[in-house]
Amino acid sequence: LVFGKIPAMDLPRLREMTLRMPVRVVQVLHQAGQAAAHAVALEAVYDLEGHLRLAAQAQSLEWVLVRPDAYLAGGGCSGPKWRSQVTTLLMTATGANG
Repeated sequence: LVFGKIPAMDLPRLREMTLRMPVRVVQVLHQAGQAAAHAVALEAVYDLEGHLRLAAQAQSLEWVLVRPDAYLAGGGCSGPKWRSQVTTLLMTATGANG
């Protein structure tokens, strides 16, 4: 889950991840007006009252990795290290790292 706007520079990496790994990127929009202006992911949901963010324990996070069994594998903020954090969590969550 990615909360809010997804920076244009991050879109190619997210698309690449969805092709190489068993993952879906879902953009979570929290304001009604965000839909037309900021929905750039293939899948987007509205969380107008913040229930999804609260359930994902992501009040101070910009993204979280949720396994198919709804287990929260981790999360973080944007910045230069987000790509390596996501990759590491994906490998751990899918058992790809041994």
